[in-house]
Amino acid sequence: MKRRVLIVGLGAIALGYDLDSSDARLILTHAKAFFLHTGFELVGGVDSDATRRKLFKKIYGGAIR
Repeated sequence: MKRRVLIVGLGAIALGYDLDSSDARLILTHAKAFFLHTGFELVGGVDSDATRRKLFKKIYGGAIR
């Protein structure tokens, strides 16, 4: 059974650290870890910053205001 995950706050540890990594296998953030783990379904991310929401949506496919 997959657990559904919503990330609240799309800062560095949630989203940012992976953005500058040249190694696609390296997992530095919560978003990437949940996205790649077969036991979880990353359903969205929440942040007050519209730019962070757009970036999350572009990479992982879902952002909530």
